[in-house]
Amino acid sequence: MKGYPQLAYVLVLLQAGLTTLAMLGEVMVMGGNPLYLPVPLAHTVLLVVAGSNIRRRWGAITLTVLESLSLLGFWLSVAIGFLPWVVYPVNLTGLLTDLALPASVLFLALWSLARRGTAGAVA
Repeated sequence: MKGYPQLAYVLVLLQAGLTTLAMLGEVMVMGGNPLYLPVPLAHTVLLVVAGSNIRRRWGAITLTVLESLSLLGFWLSVAIGFLPWVVYPVNLTGLLTDLALPASVLFLALWSLARRGTAGAVA
């Protein structure tokens, strides 16, 4: 595996690791309540499986959906942060992990889909 799919896979592994770290931190803060495990765990498993299969159409589509949801969640958090009783601290770490990383993987997944669409075209 070389090129952009490999870059996407490395970025997905980084994002999965950060999601796992955040999940464990959230479980610790919530007193060890296991109800906070399923959604981040499913997100991490889907990221790794789809990232390892980005060359296939379903892998790129799954990554596109997951990263779009991540970006939507970031912008919703920013919008809710404008309410006077909610404070959402926008910092460099949050921008990199919640905005730049999902946007990069989304771009690579869309690039993979676009390349797949033009691969069969005869010029």
